[in-house]
Amino acid sequence: MPSTGATWKWRKSLNTLTGTEALDTIISCLLVMIGLQQFHMVYLTCSRTQFEFYATQTPSEGFNISKDVSLPEIYLPRGNMDGLIGGPPPSKRSILVFYSGGIHGYIREMLMKEWKNKDPDVQIHEYLPKGMSYYDMFRKSKYCICPSGWEVASPRMVEGLYTGCVPVLLKDHYAKPFSDVLDWSTFSVDVSVKDIPNLKKILTAIPQEQYIKMQRAGILVRRHFEVNIPPKRYDVFHMILHSVWLRRLNIQIRDTKKYE
Repeated sequence: MPSTGATWKWRKSLNTLTGTEALDTIISCLLVMIGLQQFHMVYLTCSRTQFEFYATQTPSEGFNISKDVSLPEIYLPRGNMDGLIGGPPPSKRSILVFYSGGIHGYIREMLMKEWKNKDPDVQIHEYLPKGMSYYDMFRKSKYCICPSGWEVASPRMVEGLYTGCVPVLLKDHYAKPFSDVLDWSTFSVDVSVKDIPNLKKILTAIPQEQYIKMQRAGILVRRHFEVNIPPKRYDVFHMILHSVWLRRLNIQIRDTKKYE
């Protein structure tokens, strides 16, 4: 199964499977993905006859929020959660906002052009200067920018939650993972691409009390994005299964109405 890059999809036919067998097949695939740390995809689409993994949320590729499951992109550099979880309290975070990453796509190009080396409070890097640690910068920052690249998703969103850095979702038309049960407005900030020039103004306008609430809320919800082997209750594996169950239920209800 490919992990990153251009749009791809992986399909499994469910035509010959019962409902239980279909769910077991999806579970098996998710367990393999967890074991390989291959959470570099954007959504899982379900129908009565098949399911597919896609690395895109482009409507032209068939993405439909009513039946498709948006998945978080997760990167585990050591192959496990060791050393990734935790960070200092808000009072110990001296940097307003941080981003480091390659210039993939027009959104990141705009971000670099507007903010790279422009303001010490807005730490925007294509490559981190020597002596800087990527994850240490997350832990020193109040907010972390999660821009779309070639695809809409970014592992920085989950990395921010892991380290107590409030994610700033710099992307348009993004279906947030597990939004059926999680209120993303309580632990992240949405910034439209057109507002990149106003990034600092938007973030500094957020009251300190509100920022602290978002930071604490992020700490509370991050267990839903953790990868465990074997899976633990309420972790990302169970969240994905819950989302799949909801979508399959929607499909069955719609199909039943055809015969009413």
